[in-house]
Amino acid sequence: MCVVEGPFLADGTRNRSEDRTLTVPSTDIIPAPGMPVICIGLEGGEAHLNGKHGETRAFSRENDTFVFHIYFEEKDLEPAKIEPKNLRIIFELPPP
Repeated sequence: MCVVEGPFLADGTRNRSEDRTLTVPSTDIIPAPGMPVICIGLEGGEAHLNGKHGETRAFSRENDTFVFHIYFEEKDLEPAKIEPKNLRIIFELPPP
């Protein structure tokens, strides 16, 4: 589940009296190219990628499934094609 609160103003401050909360299932959030992600729930030959951080660079359709092309922070890891259900966007939120 992804919970978003705000709004945050351009200067990074917020007026809590105007806060709204939006809750969205994590699986409904699809990363755009360039977004930082973390791999989760991978099995078999890709299980070693669980917990690894990377960046989406592209997406394609393979065997009637969309996959994202992930390039990892760890340079010794080869890029991988990962289904959206196995990715979560890494958010960095401003401090409260």
